[in-house]
Amino acid sequence: MANLERMKELTCEGSIHKKITVDLGLDADSVLQAVELLDEGNTVPFIARYRKEATGGMTDENLRQLHEKLHVYRNFFKRRNDILRILAEKEILTQELEALIKGAKNLAQLEDIYRPYKPKKRTQAGIAREKGLEPLAEKILKGKLKSSEEASEFLNDDVTTAEEALNGAKYIISEIISDDHNVRQMLRSFINKEGEIISQSKEKDPGNYEMYSDFQEPILKIQPHRILALNRGEKEGYLKVEINISEDKALVIIKELYMHGDHNDFCSNLIQSSIKDSWRRLLFPSLEREVRSSLTEKAEKL
Repeated sequence: MANLERMKELTCEGSIHKKITVDLGLDADSVLQAVELLDEGNTVPFIARYRKEATGGMTDENLRQLHEKLHVYRNFFKRRNDILRILAEKEILTQELEALIKGAKNLAQLEDIYRPYKPKKRTQAGIAREKGLEPLAEKILKGKLKSSEEASEFLNDDVTTAEEALNGAKYIISEIISDDHNVRQMLRSFINKEGEIISQSKEKDPGNYEMYSDFQEPILKIQPHRILALNRGEKEGYLKVEINISEDKALVIIKELYMHGDHNDFCSNLIQSSIKDSWRRLLFPSLEREVRSSLTEKAEKL
């Protein structure tokens, strides 16, 4: 087992070196030498100044970019291997799921794919599943439920009314939508392209943050130093910082994936209600945190 794990590690390292070589347009042997020097504990400035012969004359900037990508790729491959191991141990790793995971191009995509299989805290959808309402949710998603009377087929000791059954099914549908990696990727891209960072003062005297007391700027254009300033103002209690994005456009994106022409009006109304709930309660809060965290991480590296 130890030898197998070591072989996997070496394979990953080889893939990482190749990716860095392509990404940065550097010589493969020089990349390998630079990685070895970094792993030995040498700093970027030291290597750039005193080990030029080993790295083919890499500049400080070359080495800084290499070091950053090395960290990103190693984290990515480690996480990917951990996810594959966890799913294999749970005996839920199909060939299709493995191919999907191995096809992920970054950590965000990887986590989106893994999300439905992660252990969850007790949620409203989880409670509804425990009450046996998942088949009802699936029937709604397929457009096969015609009326609330038909939902009565799913009543039991824990679910005593059709309304309770339908509400539970909607919680399940909301969570299914929120865990859909395609939905999350499309919405994350949408937020990054069209979203705005906005801030408002929480105090009459905004202190050093007066310019941010009524501020908005597109995510695509905002400068790193402003991200850090907004974070400080928020942490110190002067500012309320949020992402502003069109809810209508976000809902259209989700509807294109979950609303189908063969759905009857009854199912369509239930799914639309679940889509709105999923966006407001689950998707947007989660993606807002992700996008802001990503902006902060990039700003702190500059």
